[in-house]
Order: sequence, then C-alpha cells, then structure tokens
Amino acid sequence: MNFRLYYDGMHYVAEKRFETLNDLVEDGLISMYIEMNAKDYIDTMMFDPPPAPPERSESSRRRISSSDANEQREPQGDRRPSVDHRQSIRTASAYDKEHNFKLWLKLQSKKLKSIVICISYRPPECPLSCLETNLKPSFVQALLLNKPIFILGDLNCNVMKECPENTALGNFMLEMNLNQLIITPTRITDTSESLIDVIITSASHLVNESGVMDTIKSDHLPVYAVLNMKLPKPPPRYILTRSYKDYDGERFTAHLASRSQELISIFSDSNVNSKLDNFNNVLLITLAVHAPVRITKIQNRSCPFITTDIKNQMFHRDQLHRRYKRTRDIDDWRAFKNAQRSVKSTLKAAEKQHVQTEVNLHKDNSRSLWKVINRCIPSKDKRILTYHKNTLEGWPTISTSSFNLYEKELPKQLKC
Repeated sequence: MNFRLYYDGMHYVAEKRFETLNDLVEDGLISMYIEMNAKDYIDTMMFDPPPAPPERSESSRRRISSSDANEQREPQGDRRPSVDHRQSIRTASAYDKEHNFKLWLKLQSKKLKSIVICISYRPPECPLSCLETNLKPSFVQALLLNKPIFILGDLNCNVMKECPENTALGNFMLEMNLNQLIITPTRITDTSESLIDVIITSASHLVNESGVMDTIKSDHLPVYAVLNMKLPKPPPRYILTRSYKDYDGERFTAHLASRSQELISIFSDSNVNSKLDNFNNVLLITLAVHAPVRITKIQNRSCPFITTDIKNQMFHRDQLHRRYKRTRDIDDWRAFKNAQRSVKSTLKAAEKQHVQTEVNLHKDNSRSLWKVINRCIPSKDKRILTYHKNTLEGWPTISTSSFNLYEKELPKQLKC
C-alpha cells in the first residue's frame, strides 16, 4: 500500500493536515486499524434505520407545522438544500444502545515491554450497564494476552462526585482489580469542575508519573502517564564449586581414616543402595571440612574497549546479514562477510590496545596486573567445576558398578 505525501508547511495526504510526520502516521495507522477491524460495525451504524420519533406535544407540532409552511411559501428559485436537523436531534435523544465506543491497541517500542491500550468513550446517554455488558468482556479477553492494560478516555463518570456513575465505575475497577491514576479535575467551567477523563490500569507499578496537562486546546484537559518500560534485568547466575584453597591431602586422608569404622560397616549391609548412601555421606561430610562447597556468582566478561563506532559497525554487519537472509543475493553475502571480517579485526585491535594500556597502568601493582592477565585468558580454557541438580549435595553420584569394584579393593587397602 503506497501513499503520496504532500507538504506546504503542513504534512497532508488528503484533507487532514498535521504539524509533524509522526502525527500523520499515527492518524493513518488508527484509521487503517478501524477500517480493517470495525468496518462492518460502522456500516451497520450508518445504515440502521433511525428509531421512531418520540411523541410530541401539541405546541411542538404547531411549531413544526408553521416552520414547514414558511418553507413552502419561499420562492422556488431562492430555496437552498438544507439538512433536517430535527431528525439528527431525535436520533441522538433516542440513543439507548448499551455500547461504549472503544479501540484496543497493542503497542511495543523496539525491545521494550509491550502494553495494551484501550481508548474508550461512553456517551452521556449510554446506560451504565455498558461497563458490565460491553467493556468488561473486552477487558477479560485482553487479559489473555498477559500484558499490562491501560484504559483511557472520557467515560462520563465523575470520579470526584458521589453519583451512580462513580459507583458503577468503582465497582468495575474493584472487580477487575484496576486502579485509577488521575486525581485532579479534567473539565473546568465557570460553574463546575469534574473528573471524567480517566486512566485506568492493571499495572500501576509501571507508572512513574501521571497527571493532567494545563492546556486550553479543548474544554477537556488532556491526561497523561509516564511509564517505566525497561525490561527487568535477568537474575544473576550462581554455581556450586568446592574451594580447594586450604585443602591438604594428608589431613583429608587422616580424617577419612579416623572414620574407617563407618566405612567398614558398609560391608555388613545387604542393601546396595544404603551402602552407597552411607559411603557418600561419610565421604561428603569429611570432604566438606577440608574443601567446603561455596556459591559463586558468574559474572559476564566486561568489554570496555567496545566503543560507539564499533557498535555501529556491528549493527551494520547485522543489517547486512538480515538483508542476505531476505534476498539470498551473492553480493549481499559478500558484503556481509567483508563487514564481519572488518568487525573482527577492529575488535581484536581495540582489545589489544586496551590490554596494553591496562598493563602499563598497573605494572607496579602485581595483584591488579594478574587480574588483567586472567581477564585475557579465554573463558573456555578455564576449567570450572560445576554441579547440577542430579548430584548429591554437590558431589557427583557414584554408580553401583563403580561402588562394587571399590568394595572389593577397600578391605585390602584398610588392612595395609
């Protein structure tokens, strides 16, 4: 779908004009969404037969008949096409559908959290039961997306006043576990003030700030909410390791020999599983004294040498790769490989320069110098002893065949 955009100080496509291109795109997206998802309903509203006019008094019928007679007395050449405003007034006054107008949108910016927004309007003549029969089912369906939900708009329920409208809206929010963020009036006149423009949310913890904007563009003051849309940091990773910093093999052997009676008692047990459990318990308890288990937090390797220019090169490399996956063109593949080699060489040169700077900076401090050296050693070359859930208290489970073989050799070693 292509559109030709025009600009003469204002951006426009047809008749509607906008100050910024963003406003034009937003209006176009909303219009296309409504036409795509609500076209049948809008057509139904347009072509539904108007309701029967209410009974009028004798005086009103006289006024209408006199005005019709005046229209008939006008010269034929001076008559202008007119609109029957009485019909539109009758239609509006007889509005009794249990329906509030609403538009549901799912918004997401880059890699931030996505949210669901409902822009809603309840006409003053619309019965309050529409909150229960119309808005509530839509809200329950939106809950299935498992996203934060924000309902904003003019619901014609004065939150600042004790009235049936406020009670109905309060019951709806209480039942759906929602919070209303706006607390100051949104419509102010010379005789009254009311709060009918609301922002209702199911995730008030995401709101950093909310309020009413002071502007005179409309008789309704606009409301706003500032959200914290940053993704939560992933939880840190921990592993179980044994610390052999103070381990002494001779002391461990002596300590294990002092518990030889517990090890020998294993041979009097006829159950293989209990033999294995007793042996593991004795070994683990003794080992925990000399090489205790510690919880270690895994830290990601820092890369302070990656500058903004290098990030831009990496972003360009990724763009070329995505382009090749879309086009499958050999030229795009070559461009991607050249960018990939360029990024690798740039990273190596930057890391080399950074390490050289750190060594020169800490050449008189041996402790800091060794930290620099350890960071240069690739992580895959380091042997990290890790233990998983399928182990017994951080010690690998011994198989039955290994235990049976050790059971035959252990008495000979104890006799020696």
